[in-house]
Parts: sequence; C-alpha cells; structure tokens
Amino acid sequence: MTNRNLYFDFLRGVAIIMVIGIHCYTIDNNILFRQVLNAAVPLFIAVSGFFLSQKVIKDRDQYVVFWRKQIPKVYVPTLFWSLPLLILAVYRGVGIGKSIVNFFSCGFSIYYFIVFIIQCYLILPFVLRLESKYNKIMWGSSLMSIIWVGLMVRLTVIEGISLPIVVYAGPLPCWFMFFMLGIILGKYSVRNYSLWWPILITICGLVLSSVSAKYLLYVYHSGVGIKPTAFVYAFGLILFIFNVKIENFIKKENFIYKQIVWIGSISFPIYLVHMYILGFVVSKMSISSWSLRIIITVILTSMLIVVLKKIIPNNLHHYIGI
Repeated sequence: MTNRNLYFDFLRGVAIIMVIGIHCYTIDNNILFRQVLNAAVPLFIAVSGFFLSQKVIKDRDQYVVFWRKQIPKVYVPTLFWSLPLLILAVYRGVGIGKSIVNFFSCGFSIYYFIVFIIQCYLILPFVLRLESKYNKIMWGSSLMSIIWVGLMVRLTVIEGISLPIVVYAGPLPCWFMFFMLGIILGKYSVRNYSLWWPILITICGLVLSSVSAKYLLYVYHSGVGIKPTAFVYAFGLILFIFNVKIENFIKKENFIYKQIVWIGSISFPIYLVHMYILGFVVSKMSISSWSLRIIITVILTSMLIVVLKKIIPNNLHHYIGI
C-alpha cells in the first residue's frame, strides 16, 4: 500500500460525519437513522486496523519505535484539547484529584476513543505475529466485544448505573472485534468476496438494533447507542463497504466525494474539536433540524481547523493534532 487510497479517507469522512450526527442527536429525532449512525466508531476502528495491518514490527526495538511514534501522536493532542475541560471542571467544583485523573485518562468529553486506540497500538505487534490464528482471534474478539457491550447495556441502561464513558467504552474488549476485522481485511488485500452475506448481516443487525432501541427507550428511556445488535449491524456494514466492488462503485470524481475525502483527511482534528463547536456555538442557535445541526457543526469545525492550520506554526501542528 504505497499509494494512498482515497477511498479510505472517504470512509473516514463518512465516519466522522456520523460521529457528529450521533452527538447532534436528540430524543425527538428519528430512531432508525440513529441506529444507522451506530456504525461510526466501529468504522473508524476498522479503517485503523486495516492500515495498521501493513506495519512491519518484528523485534523489540521496532515495538518501541512504533509505540514512541504512534502513542504521542494521539495522546498529546488529546491532552491539549482536554486542558480547557480540566480548567472548567475545577472551576465548577469538581475535585482537583478527580479532574487530574480524568485529564490524564482521557476521561473528559468523548476522548475515550484515544484510550481504546492506544491499547490497540500496544497489542498490535503481538497480534501481527499471530496471523495463523486470525480466524480464532476474530471469533474470540467478536464474542468478547458482544459480551462486554451486552454487560454495559445491562449496567448502564437496564440497571441505570451511571458509568463514565471512558469506563464502559474505553477498554479494549469493547470494540476489539472491529480492530481485528480491519486487520484481517488489510492482511488479505483481495476484498472481492460475495456481498450477499454482508448485506444479510447488515439488514438483520439494523432491524434488530432498531427494535431493541425502541424497546429499551420505551421501558428504560435510554438505549439508542451501542448494544450487541448494533455491533452485529456495524460488522455487516463494514464488510459491505470494504468490499472492492462497493469501493469501485462509490469512487467518483465529483464534488461531494472530494469534499468527504477532504473531511476524512482531517477527521482526527475534527474529532478533537467538534464538541467545542457543538457545545458552545451550535447548541446556542436553537436549530430544530437534526440534519442542519450536523451540517453546520461539520462546516464550522472544518473552518476552524483550516484557520488553526494557517495561524499556528507548522512545527506545533502535531502537538495539537491538526
């Protein structure tokens, strides 16, 4: 993979727009479409696994070099963007000790994803050495993730226990099945498998996810987010859109495709910044339209990143993730 495949920037662009869609959601919006968006984080993780599968990491020195390069690349910018939230937490009376723990553990806002991806970086060298056992690992990781997310639904939705998002969505077991799926798809570059079974899994998963969401929402007033049925749907959708036939069908030299590719190329800074735009700007606009909130948040966040890239010296870009 020496040449950059822009299709995967397109997928990142779709995924970050879906993430923003989730964060713009209110209980009055369409439940079915909200279930469609549940594939956002799994898609991001699968794309990461897809490209990390190409890494050559064979000995201890290469392990250390990889970790030293990859971990600060995501961790340091997260600390930078968490700093205002640390100050705000202390100002609002949250204990300094608790606030500092949240700060260094990426416990503020939606930064749990960084905790998860760092764990993926840590285990990647060992996973790459087990290529002959990928099928077993895939089955095992799928079972582990389904059990984990089912347990979290039980605790947080059914029993109503309030857990920090970094506690239930940050640990490796939660999303690991999608990281392994990405690695397997990356290792076996011929993505020309039959489409009927990914379509079947996607449709069945989405239907079950929608039904379970309506039930949980009706009984427990929560449950539109991650759950076992949503993971089944996301698994099928990733298999579907990673297929080379779908890739060739979607690839278009048109304005919309190019804009989504560009959004995908800056998806990491958009992830880091968009909650500030959503919380301090868009939420003050009293916009009733879900789609309009998504569009405005994407545009304003992208504009902010463009401005930051221009006014901040290039040698500081990697420290703040832009």
